[in-house]
Amino acid sequence: MVGAPRGPLLQFVPMHRPAVAYQFDDVILNPEAFSVEKSGQVLALEPKSIRLLLYLIQNRSRAIGKEELLRSVWEDVAVSDNALTRVVAQLRKALGDDAKVARYIETVPTIGYRFIAEVVELGGGAPNLAAGLGPPAAAPNLAPRNSPWALTAALALALLGISAAAVFVSRTRSAQPASWSGTVLGGSIIASHPRISPDGQLLAFRAIIDGQSQVAVMRPDSSSWTAITHDRANGAVARFAWARDGSKIYFDREWGPGRIYSIGALGGEPRLVLENAWMPEPLPDGSLIAQRPSSEGRQQLLRFWPDSGRIQVLPATVRFTDSPNVRAFPDGRAIAVFGLPANAAGPPQLFTLNLQSLEIRNLASPLAPAETLREPLAVSQDGRSVCIQRRRDDTVDTIALPRSGSAPPQTLISLPGIGGPISQDVAPDGSIYMDHSEVQLSILNLSPSGTVRAEIPIPQFAEGEGRHTVIALPDGAVVFDMRRRDRSELFLGRNGAEPQLLLNTPESAALPGALLGAGNLAFIIGAEDNPHIAIVSLHDGRVIRRFPGDARLVTAITAPADGQTIYYASNGIIWAQPVTGGDPRKIGEGSDLAVEPSGKFLYLVRTSADGYQLFRMPAAGGPATRVLLPPGFNLAEHPLSPAAVDRNGRVILTVDVPDVFFYQAAIFDPARNTMKLIPVPPRVVVAGAGWTPDGNIATFVGRWSSSLWRYRISK
Repeated sequence: MVGAPRGPLLQFVPMHRPAVAYQFDDVILNPEAFSVEKSGQVLALEPKSIRLLLYLIQNRSRAIGKEELLRSVWEDVAVSDNALTRVVAQLRKALGDDAKVARYIETVPTIGYRFIAEVVELGGGAPNLAAGLGPPAAAPNLAPRNSPWALTAALALALLGISAAAVFVSRTRSAQPASWSGTVLGGSIIASHPRISPDGQLLAFRAIIDGQSQVAVMRPDSSSWTAITHDRANGAVARFAWARDGSKIYFDREWGPGRIYSIGALGGEPRLVLENAWMPEPLPDGSLIAQRPSSEGRQQLLRFWPDSGRIQVLPATVRFTDSPNVRAFPDGRAIAVFGLPANAAGPPQLFTLNLQSLEIRNLASPLAPAETLREPLAVSQDGRSVCIQRRRDDTVDTIALPRSGSAPPQTLISLPGIGGPISQDVAPDGSIYMDHSEVQLSILNLSPSGTVRAEIPIPQFAEGEGRHTVIALPDGAVVFDMRRRDRSELFLGRNGAEPQLLLNTPESAALPGALLGAGNLAFIIGAEDNPHIAIVSLHDGRVIRRFPGDARLVTAITAPADGQTIYYASNGIIWAQPVTGGDPRKIGEGSDLAVEPSGKFLYLVRTSADGYQLFRMPAAGGPATRVLLPPGFNLAEHPLSPAAVDRNGRVILTVDVPDVFFYQAAIFDPARNTMKLIPVPPRVVVAGAGWTPDGNIATFVGRWSSSLWRYRISK
């Protein structure tokens, strides 16, 4: 998901405060001496050239129009564009720059110019990233950990506006300590995903209105807000972002393969921009970064130019998530990604991707290893740092990492682990907007008609939830995974009892997995960079077999009732692994799967231009037949349960319906081509639903709440 310090990580002070000097490559611009040196020699430049260079450097995060340059550099003197062109040419010649292959001053067609070189600010010393501040004060422990009261206490503290400790990086030699204070903003009852406009005047957010998500806007200091989208027939709004000039908002709708639209900043008629894609992230040149499902079960990054229709496949993938994992830098030259480079496997990495050279630079550091990081991503308005979340014990830190990799991470804001954001954004004035989203997880045992027979609360560990897969056992217990202490663990849950660890091992243990007969379980064991499929005994928690194959790309595991074969999907390929050992056998293609209890047929999930598709094929291998869903339902991007198919051939699916934001669990009967939604409480997220051995349904549910907050440096 490398050089000397290059100034502050986030601009919490006015951007143009004079520095003693600026350096790029072998060039030093000294504003006080009003001189430019190259390789130690003072360049013979006229004053207008020096003023122009200074203005370009101080505003290097953006392209600057010709009129602004003429007004700022020539002030009240009336001159033509030719004067600007002449001074730019003089600067390029003196600096050894080339207009066709720019190293310093780039021509931005129809706009003006932009300074593109990396700049080091001299004279203030290296930034002190931790001056005068210790770790944030811990919130009072008002209730036993993991009890229902812990969530209530943490939320109450947040609503009281606890100040979160941070480090304030200034341009002066001695950075002063500072703290942040948060203020809850207006918005809908469930409001999330704040994105501030380029001028800082309007805040866009995702509002849940009558069960469906829409794009809404508000002034940050106002309690009133307005929805600017209203469509309920084409799926939920997932992600959106401002165009760089603030004139419009790009947004997507998750229905079928997904579509990206644009709409005016204050509303109007949406315009379709791109089909079979979602998660738009605009660039200054008008192109978009977008995501599209891949056959391997991940999200492929694309770059799309609306004017020409050109699409470029980028060498990176990300996981499907509701949190932003791709953000563009303001200069448009690179993007920050929390995902994987092309052809890589393992846990997500934090890196930058240069959009010109396609070069990848890793941003994780020993003080912020990749395994402790999680979405959401944001970038500072000056383009010098990337903000991301770091899990630390029972705390979620918003940290800033320098884009250049030249300094350790800086902790900005710390929150209780159960109240971390799913989205955040940095404003032009340095404020940080985020949502406080909390999901109370539990596992329900439901009848097919929706009657709740049992509920098992899930501990709210700071490291986050697991895969949201639940495996029901014959005795009524369930197996699920959660992350804590920087690794995944398998838990055994029972109605009315605290969840217990299933394995007695220091190794990481995770799902996907599947029940093997009545007494064993297939799962993933080992570190994230070297995992394997293994079998554990449910009677004593002992690992009884490990398979040698690399499981880093395994996305699904299932097994028939006899427990003799493990079927799994890895990198878009379906394999059959005999439980007794030996080599696995390739039998088909797909990123997800579930087997009929008889072991004769598999249901597969594949991706195409039509979105996620369901197929059925013989478990021994052979042609796969597409299974069409009834009209009004689309397969959602959620894994199938390993027990998705019952003995009568009915399949439990997670589906999208066009007029509801929340995913629904439904019982699909292929023989009758009918789909029946499983009733659940309103505003509940459903995931991982599958059949229990006694014919009921076990599923994860999440009760979600979310509000908008703004954090500022305390005065």
